[in-house]
Amino acid sequence: MRWALAWMAVIFALSAWPDLVITQIAEYFEKPHHFLIDVHKIQWGLILSPSNPFFDIPTVFTEDYWLHKAGHCLVYAILGLLTYRWTRRVLPSIMVCIGYAFFDELHQALTHGRSSRLTDVLIDTIVAFLFIRLAHAARNPDRTRT
Repeated sequence: MRWALAWMAVIFALSAWPDLVITQIAEYFEKPHHFLIDVHKIQWGLILSPSNPFFDIPTVFTEDYWLHKAGHCLVYAILGLLTYRWTRRVLPSIMVCIGYAFFDELHQALTHGRSSRLTDVLIDTIVAFLFIRLAHAARNPDRTRT
């Protein structure tokens, strides 16, 4: 359990990174930042409106977009494996990953310079599910259907 919780803390720290543009990572370290949520900078009107980026389909033609999605796949593949190692059951592992994916996107919505998207929750859920099923098949080869 502690490995899964530790990995969730890593995901939380990565989500708290304000204004994250992966292709400009070197420039990020040249500016001072703080990682606490500043309630006064939260755009509550945007979070609660239907024009929230959470419901938008993003542009897929940028390098940064693909690097962000690869990062989501990597961290939720690991989270899926760690939660399965913790619970040893498929359904509870998937439920933990889905719940944390929603929590992570809510956290990003409250982080200055970040946005949350429903597509990220879907990607996180699918990747976690696939890796949980792979771990289950590896652990129980006789109980898995072919």
